[in-house]
Amino acid sequence: MEKCVLEFKVVPRASCTEIADAEGNIIRIRIAAPPEKGKANKELRRFLAKTLGIAPRQVAILSGNTSRDKKIAVQGMKESEIHRKLSQAT
Repeated sequence: MEKCVLEFKVVPRASCTEIADAEGNIIRIRIAAPPEKGKANKELRRFLAKTLGIAPRQVAILSGNTSRDKKIAVQGMKESEIHRKLSQAT
């Protein structure tokens, strides 16, 4: 199964969860959840899975659990397909 690693810049406590910018190497996402007790990370995984049309278990945070800068692995999709779907969601 394919596995793609992407870099994200996450802004917690936004008014709504949305993709701010999907151009370039780093994807910026605004998350409505606060950065406490893993709530923002959980919301990020849920949002990415829903946007990409995959199961949440296919989205894993590899690094940056307590940081705004995160590396996330997405299983079962090509990088070009991920970027296409995220660009459509902006």
